[in-house]
Amino acid sequence: MADASTTISEIESTEEYEKLISLCGDQVLVLNFYAEWANPCKYMNNVFKELSIKFSNIKFANVKAEELEEISESFGVTVVPFFVILQSGKVLGKLSGANPSELTEMVTRFSTQLHLPLEKQGSGVSTQEVEGKSHNLYTTHEKDENIDLTSRLKKLVEAEPIMLFMKGTPTNPQCGFSRQIVNILNEHHIKYGFFNILADERVREGLKEFSDWPTYPQLYIRGNFCGGLDIVREMFNTGEIQQLLQQTDILST
Repeated sequence: MADASTTISEIESTEEYEKLISLCGDQVLVLNFYAEWANPCKYMNNVFKELSIKFSNIKFANVKAEELEEISESFGVTVVPFFVILQSGKVLGKLSGANPSELTEMVTRFSTQLHLPLEKQGSGVSTQEVEGKSHNLYTTHEKDENIDLTSRLKKLVEAEPIMLFMKGTPTNPQCGFSRQIVNILNEHHIKYGFFNILADERVREGLKEFSDWPTYPQLYIRGNFCGGLDIVREMFNTGEIQQLLQQTDILST
């Protein structure tokens, strides 16, 4: 159901969510997961409303995180506010917490991708780069694109103090190795952000070179590559990772 006074849709059921995804097609959709009792959400709801007015060609929708748990869990929402940017049902970006500048930057960045099929966009390159490569995928824009990808990867690995790059999502892992590392992190009550590398081929391939590590999952702490499943498991077994988290102020001593 849409709010008549704004351009923001209010999702009140799973059926409404699925219908909205279908109606959006290739259009970018931004979801705001919130709770009415949370003060940071009240502040960010106003920011979200302002963005919906500024970017009238993007769809915006509110989701009450606690009332629509199935939708929340599908995106790994564990805190509010939590924002997800989608296109054609695929996740382009996520942001947790009350950070208006980062949300504005993220929405602005993906607003250039409106109505462009994902396979033609690469993975988050600007409209100008897509147009420059429309006839030849290997033009002089390739160098700029690689620089842009490196910058994007750096932002992604630093998006949360602990970032997991995996196949699928924590609630729906798409491979056994990803499922195992999620179980390890959950068993130790580790709070982490995640990125589904199956949703973005450029990130999937680019991160292998970025980390000099050929497989997934990959775990990062404070933007630094920690390791894959076997290394992370061993670090937990020896207590090394707990010490590292304490040293980086992620866990209190």
